[in-house]
Amino acid sequence: MPQNDNQRLLEVKGLSKYFGGLAAVDKLDLEVRESEIVGLIGPNGAGKTTVFNLVSGVLKPSEGRVVFDGEDVTSLKPNEIAKRGLVRTFQASLLFKDFTVIQNVAMGRHLHAGIGFFQDLFNTSPTRQRRIQIQERAMEIVHFMGLDHYRDELAKNLPHGCQRALGIGVALAAEPKFLMLDEPTSGMNVEEKEAIMSSVGRIRERGITILVVEHDMKVMMGLCERIAVLNFGIKIAEGSPDEIRANRDVIQAYLGAEGK
Repeated sequence: MPQNDNQRLLEVKGLSKYFGGLAAVDKLDLEVRESEIVGLIGPNGAGKTTVFNLVSGVLKPSEGRVVFDGEDVTSLKPNEIAKRGLVRTFQASLLFKDFTVIQNVAMGRHLHAGIGFFQDLFNTSPTRQRRIQIQERAMEIVHFMGLDHYRDELAKNLPHGCQRALGIGVALAAEPKFLMLDEPTSGMNVEEKEAIMSSVGRIRERGITILVVEHDMKVMMGLCERIAVLNFGIKIAEGSPDEIRANRDVIQAYLGAEGK
């Protein structure tokens, strides 16, 4: 289990985003320490995805700062932030649908390493070695995510749960220090959710810090060590799963609305 004195890997300071004068995120302070699994929950429209977009550079904040691994990354582009080790998934699996599972993961590694296919036209010894290394790493990730049986299957033909697992695998190919998971168990059955939860736990065991948004409260309570709760863009609570379960504001804003 991570200790409280672990280094702060992500610091969000006074983060705000306005759309047409309305605050989607309002003066959010949040920190995530190395090796934690931290959850971000709230009702629909609470601002969770906006926070993900701000932290990953997809959106620029109206106010506030994002500090990753001691560096202010607020003004950086998404690919520049990803290069520093902060990688995210999306609610919709962004896969190459007509590529196989192994090709998708290898592509994720190609993109992270900045290796273009034009370079691969030159069949030099370093190029061949690079291809072998990428393929070996892709195979290791496919195995890690439990997708061995589907390695040569086209992504578009995978069951939904396997597509979600593949999306996480592609993100892992980018060698993250910090992984942001956006609705990783969305649309899954109970068995698929348990498999993803197990995978996320094993990802953390590899030293990767995780911030997760998820609507399934059972998943969040079983997975996260700390949970922050947003409502109308404002953080209304933060604490352990037990503290969040007992928080009156959370029950009123979120848990009560979901019938617990």
